[in-house]
Amino acid sequence: MPLTLLLERGRRRGTDANLRKHVEYLYRSCTSVIEEQTDLFRLTYAIETLKERGWQNQLLSAREWQQPEKAGLPAGRSVLYTEKNALHASFDNEGSLRQPLPLMASGDVDELVRIFREYALLLNTIPSPTSLQCLVLETKPS
Repeated sequence: MPLTLLLERGRRRGTDANLRKHVEYLYRSCTSVIEEQTDLFRLTYAIETLKERGWQNQLLSAREWQQPEKAGLPAGRSVLYTEKNALHASFDNEGSLRQPLPLMASGDVDELVRIFREYALLLNTIPSPTSLQCLVLETKPS
């Protein structure tokens, strides 16, 4: 998030902008070893990398998740889909993945898996009943 976006966010949202969190994210992403970061931080960083490569990140409601083909989602694009409630339930307050997180994707899934692996995230593909590729973000074995 460039500094101009941080300034704009601060002007729009005031004290609700969570600027400290965003500045800390920028600092850690530039100065720390990625494998030492929390699971949620690494997931966020992987998604930002995907966006830089033309991917979209789409949060779905529980209803949209059950019938993604009816959600009016972009066709022919590289998109990572996450069900919002599952995302919140999968991570604890410290940013650790506490349960597997189901995902769906369209586009170059091999690129998606490769980028997740670069950020030390274990992503497995599972059989899919839809045209979207079903995936699951797993906790790494200790």
